[in-house]
Amino acid sequence: MFGFLNIRKPADVTSRDVVNKIQRLIKSVKVGHAGTLDPLATGVLVLAVGKATRLMEHIHALPKSYLGTFKLGFTSDTEDIQGEMQPIVDAPVPSRERLEKVIAGFAGVQSQQPPIYSALKIKGRRAYDLARKGRDVQLKPREIKIHRIVLMEYAYPYFELEVQCSSGTYMRSLGRDIGKQLQSGAVMSALERQAIGEVRIQQSHSPDFAATSDVEDALLDPLEVLTDPLPICLTDEQCAELSFGRSIDIACDLVSDEMFATDPQGRFIAILQPVEIQHDKQAATQRIRPIRYFG
Repeated sequence: MFGFLNIRKPADVTSRDVVNKIQRLIKSVKVGHAGTLDPLATGVLVLAVGKATRLMEHIHALPKSYLGTFKLGFTSDTEDIQGEMQPIVDAPVPSRERLEKVIAGFAGVQSQQPPIYSALKIKGRRAYDLARKGRDVQLKPREIKIHRIVLMEYAYPYFELEVQCSSGTYMRSLGRDIGKQLQSGAVMSALERQAIGEVRIQQSHSPDFAATSDVEDALLDPLEVLTDPLPICLTDEQCAELSFGRSIDIACDLVSDEMFATDPQGRFIAILQPVEIQHDKQAATQRIRPIRYFG
């Protein structure tokens, strides 16, 4: 097995729970997930199966789309309704115009402070494990990008946002920061991930597969998910060389810093990289080497 699964994660289970369920079914084939969802959250969870687990970093780099609901007038240690909720005394009730103006200010590149109850690691320990034990958790702010943010619904104390953002963005923390600017607090009450790149919830599957063959039928070709860069098609002879870890020569006009390659049948065969990047492109061919081989 080789490919990705578009799984629709239900609420109140962890991303690892979903992986374990699939792993028990297909046993010896390795399974991993890209882009953790909190137990509260639902929606698209991409699982990598077999050698596709070596493509995780490419999934992580894809933009994410969410539909999130937030409750004004409260703060929480976990930044959502599953934590210890604290009401804001005399919290102001913002108008829709005020809320829209504040939300619009979060579009673009910015620094975000991750929540202490997160899966980020500090000296090999999960931040949430340290936080639960009452330890002092210090996480560095991270640069994120909000590509699109729209207020969909507002009926105090709840508002709903549609957000497309970079990998590494915490929706809980986005709600927290909006609440701070409003001076009213805000905690996340629901979250649905609607897409990772072009992997959308409308085509997602329940994790409750009945048989291994059902998993195989649901597998997505990596090239259906990873659409950039466009793959180059190699000959059988070139594929054979790559299978031994050897470098090959290709036309210079095909060379970029990283390339996906297929065999003559269109199967994803390798990720390639120039042995020595040439910026002038004067030579007719360029030597490239495999950094990942999936044959």
